[in-house]
Amino acid sequence: YNYGNSFYSFEAGPVHVIFLNTYTPSDIGSKQYKWLKNDFAAINRTETPWVFVVMHGPWYNTNTHHYLEEQTVMMKNNMEELFFNNSVNMVFAGHVHAYERSYPVFNDQRNNAGPVYIVIGDGGNREDHAEGYHRDTVWSAYRNDTLYGYGEVIMYNSTHVKWEWHREELDRKSTR
Repeated sequence: YNYGNSFYSFEAGPVHVIFLNTYTPSDIGSKQYKWLKNDFAAINRTETPWVFVVMHGPWYNTNTHHYLEEQTVMMKNNMEELFFNNSVNMVFAGHVHAYERSYPVFNDQRNNAGPVYIVIGDGGNREDHAEGYHRDTVWSAYRNDTLYGYGEVIMYNSTHVKWEWHREELDRKSTR
C-alpha cells in the first residue's frame, strides 16, 4: 500500500492532533517518518500540553479482525519509540468494527509514560461488528464487540483530560 503523503497535524486549543497514514511507508527514511519527527520537534508543550494521534489501522488490537496486519506492525515497529519519546497521550484508530481501550502502553508492556490506545471503530456499518478477541493481554483495559458506540474527549486543563465511550443502551443481538 502507498496512498501518498496524507499525513498532517493541527492544533485545537491545548491539543496537537496528528493524522498519520498506516498505508504509506513509515520507515526511518520515509517522508512520513521524517515529517513526524519534525512535527514533534515543533510542538510547544507549554502551549499545547496534549498530543493525540489519529490513524486508520490500530497498533494495539486484540480483536481477531485486522489482527497484526503487516502495514500496522511495520508502522508500530518504526514509529512507536517516537510516540513514546515525544510523550503522545492518546492514539485513536478505527478499521476494527469494535471498541478496545488500552492501559498506557509501550513496547507491548504496560508503561505509565506510554500512550493510551483506543480502537473506536464501533460506530456501525453494513459489515456489522468485528466479533471475537484473542487472549487477554497485560495492556488491554477494556473491549467490546457487541455494542455500537462513539467516543468523547473532555478537556479539563493542561493536566486532566477525560475519555468517555458512549455505547448504545440495548444489545443489538436482542433487538433483531
